[in-house]
Amino acid sequence: MKLSISAVAALLIAASHAETVLKDAFEGRFSLGAAIAAPVWEGGDERARSTLLAHFNSITAENEMKPYALQPREGEFRWETADRFVKFGERHNMKIIGHCLVWHNQMPAWFFKGPDGKSVGRETLIKRMRDHIHAVVGRYKGRVYGWDVVNEAFDADGSLHDSPWLRIIGSDFIELAFRFAHEADPEAELYYNDFGMASEGKRRAVVRMVREFQAKGIRIDAIGMQTHVNLADPDVKEWEKSLEAFAAEGVKVAVSEMDASVLPSAWELSAEITGERKYDPKYDPWKESLPAGAEERLARRYEEFFKVLLAHSRSVDRVTLWGVEDGASWLNDFPMKGRTDYPLFFGRNGKMKLCARRAAALKVEEAESASPEGKWAKFTGFELKSECPDVDGMGIPNPIFPGMAPDPSITRKGNDYYLANSSFCYYPGIPVWHSTDLKNWDFCGYCAARPSQLNLKEGLGLSKGVYAPDIKYNSHNDTFYLVTTVIGDRGNVIYKTKDPRLGWSEPIKIPVGGIDPSIYFEDAATAWILNNDDAPGGKSEYPGHRTVRMRKYDLVKDEVVPGSERIIINKGVKPEDKPIWCEGPHLYKIGGVYYVMTAEGGTAGWHSEVIWRSDKVEGPYKPCPANPILTQRDIKNADVTCAGHADLFETPDGKWMAVFLAVTPYRAGGRDWCPTGRSTFLLPVKWIGEGEARQPIILAKGKRLVNRGTRTDIIKDSFSSHEVDPMWFQIRTPSESWYKSAPGGEAGMMLKARKASLSGKGNPSALLRWIKGNRFSASVTVDFNARSEGDFAGLALYQSDECHFALGKTMIAGRRSLALETVDKGKRRIVTADLEADGPVALKAEAENETARFFFSEGGGAWKQIGGDEDARILTTDYAGGFTGAAAGIYAASVSD
Repeated sequence: MKLSISAVAALLIAASHAETVLKDAFEGRFSLGAAIAAPVWEGGDERARSTLLAHFNSITAENEMKPYALQPREGEFRWETADRFVKFGERHNMKIIGHCLVWHNQMPAWFFKGPDGKSVGRETLIKRMRDHIHAVVGRYKGRVYGWDVVNEAFDADGSLHDSPWLRIIGSDFIELAFRFAHEADPEAELYYNDFGMASEGKRRAVVRMVREFQAKGIRIDAIGMQTHVNLADPDVKEWEKSLEAFAAEGVKVAVSEMDASVLPSAWELSAEITGERKYDPKYDPWKESLPAGAEERLARRYEEFFKVLLAHSRSVDRVTLWGVEDGASWLNDFPMKGRTDYPLFFGRNGKMKLCARRAAALKVEEAESASPEGKWAKFTGFELKSECPDVDGMGIPNPIFPGMAPDPSITRKGNDYYLANSSFCYYPGIPVWHSTDLKNWDFCGYCAARPSQLNLKEGLGLSKGVYAPDIKYNSHNDTFYLVTTVIGDRGNVIYKTKDPRLGWSEPIKIPVGGIDPSIYFEDAATAWILNNDDAPGGKSEYPGHRTVRMRKYDLVKDEVVPGSERIIINKGVKPEDKPIWCEGPHLYKIGGVYYVMTAEGGTAGWHSEVIWRSDKVEGPYKPCPANPILTQRDIKNADVTCAGHADLFETPDGKWMAVFLAVTPYRAGGRDWCPTGRSTFLLPVKWIGEGEARQPIILAKGKRLVNRGTRTDIIKDSFSSHEVDPMWFQIRTPSESWYKSAPGGEAGMMLKARKASLSGKGNPSALLRWIKGNRFSASVTVDFNARSEGDFAGLALYQSDECHFALGKTMIAGRRSLALETVDKGKRRIVTADLEADGPVALKAEAENETARFFFSEGGGAWKQIGGDEDARILTTDYAGGFTGAAAGIYAASVSD
């Protein structure tokens, strides 16, 4: 057998350090890696190469796999050096780490700029990102063990770093990068890598990112904690908290870039490489060698961190030193060129240092499995069963979306239909659905799924937030637009995307007042935005006096054209009758004629849809002969009420149809009640009249929508996967991470009990699903160790912060108890029952029209009722007020976090 010169040298080096071989010292715990520069594998630095082969079993290229090195100009890849790096690792059976795919530094300028020198658009940058990742990861598919997919995206406070990626794509650039990397190599491990990980803000942000990825089924395998430290900062206890927090999410930890500076800090220690300080000798005290005292302090510092790493080695996959020998460390020149630092395991003479021997000699018992801080409740076996109304819709099952699905709008691209609904103060916001046949619908994501897209702040009323989104496909530029009102955030905004499944842009604020904006595309450069607005001059002649206004929109500049505003509708179809709330306008061009359609009469029982026409886009618009074209207000004892707020669309075969909202109530006490809120319906459209009298009709006057019975809808969730069903939603935008599914691979949804409650106006620890019928049941099993009377975890039926039920485990007078809490227009009533033992408790709620009953079971025993026949009308919009339907779900709270 022949050995290479490097291999022989490696054996000699290992023999010269007979007391230890570093990689062997950590065998079975984690791999030991080093970041290396090209001379190490190209042969220019033979000593470092030999040391590497003797003591390390993982390698990372310092710079040679970064975008600026691999693709300096668009489409021009330089693979040679990186190819040899990968072959070197394979030849020596080393774990190969690819560093890095997406970063705001060391990126070639062309990535973010067009030929004109201006910033490219979102779609262009996404394409460039995808092309680069697919090319790089795809080339080394099956050869590179794992990739630092995104590097340093968060600031210390947890906010996203102001980078071109964020400014151009939006906050989903991280998610997209991970998706593209997984597409390119489904087997490679994928990492998020960052410095300063001991900070609480960054810790929270990364944990939240991991949970969001897991909820969406996006692969993320480990968090890279860079760990560039000095002798004082950071506090190793805070650093350990982050390690534990990441491990508790079910991902591995990689100490991806480790070194320890012994020099006086010339900069607040950072891995941000864009700044430098002028050389000052007082920050460079040890030019010749490191004094024994400093060497001892360095050894103790490494011992601190390696004790933690060994204690948590079940969660730690890799520890990578950022360099092999001190002389090659980047810290010699950061943030002050020319210094002499001693941050690594091997000195400038190639000899192993005290810090390495001490770390290798540690014998530390493993810590107990990492557990999250605070009080956590575990939920299993959720089920929500609803008897949904089955309405005769002329051969179409209606409602197509039972439960709360208000203000529908729809668009078509080829044979694909996309439909969006309002979401008010729930998060994520604006659900978007897809269908090819208008019968089967799949959920393709939320338009506003990131806090940067939708910031529903604490204190915002539940019926604020997102109103009446209008989704439309622009064939002129192959782009989807969604324009909507966000009350309590940025007002009227536009989101854009090339593909609704790939997420949407950051919102573009538009200077449009009022509510319910919609968009119509006239040509490649021009659109019109319509909206419901104030009365002329802001002077209403009566309550509900509104107008419809239109403004020209420049599609190239993405801005409203100044001076283009005009009122096209004042009051409504019959101004003499003082019509109210002409809202939800849509503009269409059909057969060379422009039609404006609006809702009228408010969204309660007098709701309707009316329509105008004009030969010119800017009007004037005249009411069509037959109005309203949709309503149920003239039907006595209607099965379906509140019909209106419609949107027309054409099928590929030239037929016209409409989606609209309506309500399916039950009757009690001589009036209507409905817990499901406004649902989405679909009907064919009929065209009547000729010439100037030609117009569409959705439902002829006096035509009744008949409820034929019910169909059963069952939602089950065992929480057996890290991937959370995207149909779970929460109240307002979260500011921290408080839930996780199947931690450690064990089925169950964990909710952190926090101060925020269902009765407040914050973001409580509650995950909810829409109730879809007037008769329903909901059940779940909860395990929770309540410690005080303010601790609570269980099942929730939620209409609003002032009207809801909650059944769960708590502590009453020092005893483990079950409590049924009823909040009726802010008034709180509690019924309690003692629990025989600690452990999981099954909970169930059953409701039929105005009556609700609650039950519990311990240890698989018989169901016991708690409370009596409760008034379920508190779950209806008719009682509680507002615009939202009722939801069922899981909930946890505590008097202290």
